[in-house]
Amino acid sequence: MSTDTAAPEQRRSKQKETPAKAVKPLVESKVRSRVRPGMLAGALALIIAAALGVAWLVNSSGNNITVFSASKDITRGAIVQASDLTTVQIPANQPIPALSASNASDVIGKTAAVDIPQGTLLSQNNTTSDTGLQAGNSIVGISLTSAQLPPYPLKAGDQVRIVDTPINQGEPPKETPNSIKATVITSKTDSVSGKTTVAVEVLEAKAPDLAARAATGRVALILDSLKG
Repeated sequence: MSTDTAAPEQRRSKQKETPAKAVKPLVESKVRSRVRPGMLAGALALIIAAALGVAWLVNSSGNNITVFSASKDITRGAIVQASDLTTVQIPANQPIPALSASNASDVIGKTAAVDIPQGTLLSQNNTTSDTGLQAGNSIVGISLTSAQLPPYPLKAGDQVRIVDTPINQGEPPKETPNSIKATVITSKTDSVSGKTTVAVEVLEAKAPDLAARAATGRVALILDSLKG
């Protein structure tokens, strides 16, 4: 019985002689990205607009001026006080009527020509040096409680009468009490005391009489007609 010892050697040699199959390299697909002209133009426009906006902000912020603004409502006819004012900044190159905060005398002590709501800029359009006091008239201030006033806001130009009243819890007068006609200039209510100070315009000859009566606290204000 013969043993085939060459068989394994032959098989190994055949395996060595068999050429290996070549592996094809993966081919990377290159896709060119194309930028559309319209998208490029839009991006450039946005960049330019942003740059112009920044330039405008920088330029405008360096050319601001400080002006006066009403810190609260100022009624027509009221004398403008420092406590009525605050300051804001506006562009110097804008045609906005306003009074510069560098000249406080141009505003403080002036008269409100119209009702000036809170936040409104003070200007020559809404303030005046003329109090509007007619020749032969005087202005008298009266401090009144809520019981001495009608429950209605008073405005400059309202026609009123200041009437004598009896002492507290006294008997009502048997005759018509004395009264003085007046025109409201302005009124302000003190948040602490709750009293309202009303400045009224009266005839010069009646001013001392009204002032003396108002000092006693025994007066009341009657509203006759409203200024539109």
